[in-house]
Amino acid sequence: MATRLRKTRKFRGSRNHGWGQVAQHRASGHKGGLGQSGMLKHHFSTMLKEDPKHFGHNSNNPPTRNIIKKWVGVRDLDDLYLRSG
Repeated sequence: MATRLRKTRKFRGSRNHGWGQVAQHRASGHKGGLGQSGMLKHHFSTMLKEDPKHFGHNSNNPPTRNIIKKWVGVRDLDDLYLRSG
């Protein structure tokens, strides 16, 4: 919408810009809450469409991965190489 057609420009001097006495259009309830509120309720379909990886993790990449590290000294490298060859 062009700036010259906006309500805020037309009501520049008024306090609530045509939204009543107690500034109804200002509250967080008019946009469905603040932040991530409603992701499991009224914003669920929007979340699935725009951010499908919002919850959890991928099963192929578990959060607690068991990595076994085997340490080898430089002195042992010749023995390992000769045994495998």
